[in-house]
Amino acid sequence: MEHVDRVTKKMKSRLKALRAVSNKEWGTRNEDIRTLYIGYIRSTADYAAAGYQAALSKTQLQKLEVEQNKAARLITGCNRSTPSDPLLHEANLLPFNASRNAKAAIALERFTRNSSNPNQELANKQVASKNAKDRDKRQWRARACFTSKEAGLLDIPKEEILHMPSCKPWETQPSVKFKGSLIEPCRKTDGVGRLNELTRSTLNKLGIDTADVTIWTDGSVGEGQTKGGSGDSSSKMTSI
Repeated sequence: MEHVDRVTKKMKSRLKALRAVSNKEWGTRNEDIRTLYIGYIRSTADYAAAGYQAALSKTQLQKLEVEQNKAARLITGCNRSTPSDPLLHEANLLPFNASRNAKAAIALERFTRNSSNPNQELANKQVASKNAKDRDKRQWRARACFTSKEAGLLDIPKEEILHMPSCKPWETQPSVKFKGSLIEPCRKTDGVGRLNELTRSTLNKLGIDTADVTIWTDGSVGEGQTKGGSGDSSSKMTSI
């Protein structure tokens, strides 16, 4: 498969950068090397992995495993004679044969649980084939179903994916109102009491003093992200 050859070529090229920062004497920490590998190198192989990796033969998959084993040795410092299974365990990495099963199963779950996903029909009605790939679970849906069955996921009730509202935060809705300024100007040096007074006056003027919840802030972060700003919450007041 030409795509595998392109991916392995890119992985080989990027492994040079990993070697440059993995010197045993002055190189970065093993955890950081692993993070760099996952984000910069393995990501090239994981892109669309649920689709193409399921169809790979053992020979094609082994090309990816070889490059990952090289990275695992850089991460752990293990020598070349270390068997691949303990090597990957030490580097806290999944072999591609295992990760492709998980990615295929996750993709199938995502498609079947989301009624608005255009791939749901493909996930539910993949055309049966007499090709040997089906028997070897080399179609992504066949591999996903096999993985889900082995993991005992088929017996678990499926919940519909919760869709977040498409409303933009800055758009006014019937039950939500936004006010970007107070009825009177204020300074950062004003105390909490003054800011609270101005905020409640603004709410009263807007006619939303009967809201279920009100949260306000002066936008200040003078004391850092943790302690900065001022706010107030009242159980009597659903306006944000």
